[in-house]
Amino acid sequence: MNIDLNDPVWSIPKWLEQNGNNWLFVVTLFTIAQLINVILSTFKSVIIIKGSKNTAVLVNTISYSISAFITAVIGSVVKNVPITVIITAITNAVGVWVGLTIIDKMRKERVWKISGTVKAELWDDLRRDLITNQIHFIPLETSWDKRRVLDVYSESRQESKLIGKIFKKYNVKYMILEAHNSLY
Repeated sequence: MNIDLNDPVWSIPKWLEQNGNNWLFVVTLFTIAQLINVILSTFKSVIIIKGSKNTAVLVNTISYSISAFITAVIGSVVKNVPITVIITAITNAVGVWVGLTIIDKMRKERVWKISGTVKAELWDDLRRDLITNQIHFIPLETSWDKRRVLDVYSESRQESKLIGKIFKKYNVKYMILEAHNSLY
């Protein structure tokens, strides 16, 4: 595919060729643009899974448009396939990690319901450990003599880790549900 850099559509690559004869400048610009693109694509992936259809369409359109722009404009100036591939691989590794870290920092803490069962002979020790660690729980009555059942609600990752350690100590079998739905 031949690109006519005199075509007004390609004025940015022409500018880069004229003003960016410095190879390092062009590669740095490509790296920064690609990193931003990967971070936005990571946001896109999460939003597509968790968002509405309209939000997913909008974010996907923006992300792919930016990607096409970067590929067409800067890729036509770099003209070095191995360098482009290496930069793309590195920015993908770094960008996905940065994007997910940003999403984790922005994510609100959630309430998790942890329902568990423990052997009846371990119940008193488990109960004592939960109370000692100020973990609130609801014991559930069942007709099951061999096991006891309880619900625990966790509001933070730190509390969830503590609950996990205690449950492991007593070999509690459990399932986790995210409490995020509303009734209205």
